[in-house]
Amino acid sequence: MAGRPLSVKAAISRETKVALVDMRVKMIDEFLEMLSDESIAPPAVRELWIERIRAADGQFFESNRDYYENWIADIQAAMDLPYPQAYIKLTKLVEKPQKDATEDPNAILTAILFPALGRVHSIMVKAETLSNAVRAAVDIYIIKAKTGRLPDNLPIGLPRDLFSGKDFEYIKTGDGFILHCQDKDLLKDKIHEYKFKVKR
Repeated sequence: MAGRPLSVKAAISRETKVALVDMRVKMIDEFLEMLSDESIAPPAVRELWIERIRAADGQFFESNRDYYENWIADIQAAMDLPYPQAYIKLTKLVEKPQKDATEDPNAILTAILFPALGRVHSIMVKAETLSNAVRAAVDIYIIKAKTGRLPDNLPIGLPRDLFSGKDFEYIKTGDGFILHCQDKDLLKDKIHEYKFKVKR
């Protein structure tokens, strides 16, 4: 728990460097092989992309690298927004290369390579919120150990619910307490809560 938290943004930065190296004329065969995956796009769209990649030159790959870098910059900026706004923005951004690539050849390689970043961001926020709930619970347990009882209210300054950007809602129960998120995990369409028990 004391270690450095995982960072989606750092992972994306590393992935971007790899992707930009791969966006070269010498990688045409690899991109054509990727397009054999029917889940990437509908058949007619894949056929159009295959045709354009087969005819690709250095300028095609350079323009695709520019598109990818700009798209990744938008993704990174969206991840700095509060969770609800980030989720909406990322959902639109994730769909953008697929939509653009039907008209704009510069978007094709991004449409093939992009990860499901909206989903990844929600999963990371969920993991970090769970970590924050455990950290907050530890402080509550310490108060219980020192005073012999659970606090009536959530202490100030504890780690927060990242779905809402607010403090957890603190609910005492018969056998412990609950830390309840104050906004939805939009990926799951649910509000998470974390139950902690106290030994009698």
